[in-house]
Amino acid sequence: MFEMLALAYQADLTRVGTMMIGRESSIRSYDSIGIPESHHQLSHHGNQAEKLAKLTRIQTFHIGLFARSSNGSARCARLTAACWTAA
Repeated sequence: MFEMLALAYQADLTRVGTMMIGRESSIRSYDSIGIPESHHQLSHHGNQAEKLAKLTRIQTFHIGLFARSSNGSARCARLTAACWTAA
């Protein structure tokens, strides 16, 4: 899906795109980046540094997926403004 959004930007088919990566209550773990907890579990961090660090790693991973899909396109970089929220 990231690739489709990046292609739409590159082809100037749209200037607005939205995507939800996962439901806010998903229990998906992030074992591939060394985080066994879910985003939802970590979002209840209580300002604990360890949980905040893991949450930051997950969010960096998600943003990286889009960055890689744009394949360094200057047009995509100029047109992209990301708004990241967590419920």
